[in-house]
Amino acid sequence: MPIVLLTISLLIVFGGLGFIVWIDLLQIRRKRLSLQSKLALATTIMLILIGCTFFSRTIEYQGSIINNISNIFFLAITPRTAGFFTLNYGAIKQYELMITMVLMFIGGTSGSTAGGLKTTTFSILMLKVFSVFKGKERTDIFYRSINEATISKAMTLFALSLIICTASIFILSITEVSEQSNLITITFEVISALGTVGLSAGITPTLTIVGKLVIIFLMFIGRVGSLTVIASLNNKSNEQEAKIKYPEEIIMLG
Repeated sequence: MPIVLLTISLLIVFGGLGFIVWIDLLQIRRKRLSLQSKLALATTIMLILIGCTFFSRTIEYQGSIINNISNIFFLAITPRTAGFFTLNYGAIKQYELMITMVLMFIGGTSGSTAGGLKTTTFSILMLKVFSVFKGKERTDIFYRSINEATISKAMTLFALSLIICTASIFILSITEVSEQSNLITITFEVISALGTVGLSAGITPTLTIVGKLVIIFLMFIGRVGSLTVIASLNNKSNEQEAKIKYPEEIIMLG
């Protein structure tokens, strides 16, 4: 039913925005939205539109227009954190699995109930890339500049996520030998677990003991890992750095 799909979709979006964004939205009459909220809202809308664009080719158009729109909207939103599904992910096309994995990897917003890399982290990384392409030293958005410490933390979280995913995929590619297991389905399973999404391409029931332990580890890291890393980075003292400072040197990249 469209009303059910739309209701669940909106609940997923609302839960994925985070408490900071909602506090800002509730106080919007008294103050402007923070940069955190603006980035979260802009990235969320962009991801929903991208998801709807790709999944509009998946739905078999039948029945009312509202029914078709609600199905497309649901498929574009549920990979972000919820884990609900209305189709068999083991039977859809590879590009549809790819866009689903991207959405699962990004996840929701910092401070929300969602998992994943987080929308603000992803947006900061993209903004930094665009700034480098434009030859700008500063990263600006919405008439504000993002400090380099925040960008460094975003890059660290992205690198850690990639390393954990790559290592897990490598292990599962060795341990999982069922007919359903291949590189695509294993990657889908790994990203789903790390993003605490709960979707599967069909290999979950056939996982070996090692595979199950890896998935359990990924779900645990996905739930507390990012917050733990951020806290550890914030709590580190700069006293040791102030004692010794080495000369800088340029290294060729690319």
